[in-house]
Order: sequence, then C-alpha cells, then structure tokens
Amino acid sequence: MRQTHCSTIMRHARNDILDALDECKERQELLTDIDEIAGWKNRKLHMLATSRRENDIEESLEPLVNDQEKICIQSALVNDEGCVSA
Repeated sequence: MRQTHCSTIMRHARNDILDALDECKERQELLTDIDEIAGWKNRKLHMLATSRRENDIEESLEPLVNDQEKICIQSALVNDEGCVSA
C-alpha cells in the first residue's frame, strides 16, 4: 500500500465501502491491505465490505469482525446480482 494513501487515511475520518471483494483481480493483496488497515485501530475509519461467500474472504475477515457486525443477505430471495425478488 502506498505510504501517502496510508497517511491520508490516518488523518481524516472516513467511511469506505468495498463492494464485491470476490470480483477483485488482486484479491489476496486487497485482503492483506484490509488486515493491515484494521491493525491500525483507527476509530475514525469505518469499512463496509460486500462479497459473495468465498472461503478465502471469509477466513481473512473473520478475525476482524464479530457476529453482531456481520449481515448475511444471501438467501433464496436474493439473486446472483444481490437483488431481492418478491
């Protein structure tokens, strides 16, 4: 991760949304960066990540969140694109 990006995150309050982690071409690098950022314990930074259920993603994020912080929207009513059908 570039140093300038890291220092910018540390100074400012941020709410970042990381959508479709499972579609990232550099997935392992991204998961490593998320783990590094979480280790900063920066209370000004909040992340929301979305993904289809993939073992490597779940295993990487499991230590970073508790059960109360997880929301599973996968069900028979949600199609492959995340849209809810009536």
